[in-house]
Amino acid sequence: VVEWMTSSEQDTLGFRVLRSATGSREDAAPAGAGVIAATGGSNAAAYTYADSGLQSDVTYTYWLQELDTSGAVASEYALGGGRVLALRMYLPKLAR
Repeated sequence: VVEWMTSSEQDTLGFRVLRSATGSREDAAPAGAGVIAATGGSNAAAYTYADSGLQSDVTYTYWLQELDTSGAVASEYALGGGRVLALRMYLPKLAR
């Protein structure tokens, strides 16, 4: 499970979670089907993304992209990674 929090989301369309099994940003690909819609507006919001299609005993590294209202990447955050045990992963929350 990937979780993050925002303090506000001015001009934010949504978020994209990227995943890599090698730990390299160059190998990272979108995890899941697409953009997670922003819900906070000028308020804080919390998000949870349950990744699927993971292999056990693999260490995955995640990045979070914030997309502006035009769909362009406004910011990118390295979320770190974790080893999948019994297909369950927990990462720390990211506050912006």
